[in-house]
Amino acid sequence: MGIFGLWGHLVYPKVLVRSHNHMEPTQNDGPGQEIREYVDYLAGCWAKAGVCRGDVLLLHSSITKTIGRARRKGVPIAPMELLRSFLQSVGEEGTLLLPTFDINVSPLVRFDIRNSPSKMGALTECARSYPGAVRTRHPILSMAAIGKKAAAFGECDDYTGIGKGSPFERLLELDGRIAVLGLKENDSMSFYHYVENVNGAAHRWTIGFETEFVDWDGSVSMKKHGFYARRRDEGIVTNVEPMARLLWEKGLYAGEPHTEGAGLRTILAKDVYRETEQIIREGKSEGNLYEQH
Repeated sequence: MGIFGLWGHLVYPKVLVRSHNHMEPTQNDGPGQEIREYVDYLAGCWAKAGVCRGDVLLLHSSITKTIGRARRKGVPIAPMELLRSFLQSVGEEGTLLLPTFDINVSPLVRFDIRNSPSKMGALTECARSYPGAVRTRHPILSMAAIGKKAAAFGECDDYTGIGKGSPFERLLELDGRIAVLGLKENDSMSFYHYVENVNGAAHRWTIGFETEFVDWDGSVSMKKHGFYARRRDEGIVTNVEPMARLLWEKGLYAGEPHTEGAGLRTILAKDVYRETEQIIREGKSEGNLYEQH
């Protein structure tokens, strides 16, 4: 699920065949071999959708369909194997970034950067607990980073989690890419909100809050943060599906819509930023980024 409320077919045959320009796995060498081959197969699917070795990749995901397709073919793949397929796709020089958001954080809920679980699904929780993973520090909009440039994200400690100094800004600075697996635009692409924030979009505002924060060393303090939200009192309802159609029409998205094929689409963060900033500056946010009811 995304935070917007607040603020395909994989083939797995029993023989080797060519599909999507990479080899499909076999089912003949036992469960361990099946899983390894299926991870390779998925990594090939992600590459076909635009994921490159060395990428700094922000991944939004719903893995239900991907896991279900594998299991219907008799492959008992788990979320950790799916995470490994993306790590394999970006390679040792790459970095994988996943949201570990928790929109239920409040003054009554302690945020422990070491232990508070992600509320964004099983894949993101695997990323949070992955050996060597770095977690960013915003109690609502934290992220887990794995890979060569993970430390660059660990330095992010901004007020809103989605403005200047945030992981979204770092992604842009590092010429990163965004991938969306199995989700609609409305349920995934929080990068739009980053662009809205730094461009002072009038239909959103920042709500301040304070919460108990447990740091990496176990020390506890009260920290002040902000949550960048839509203006509900003005009838603002987030709808970024028209923006997604615009990006597809311009040929900026690669891969497939969430309902087709492997269900993964990718786009460069700089392309999303440029096109969204233009929409905002031209006064076209309504009808592309939100509706007013």
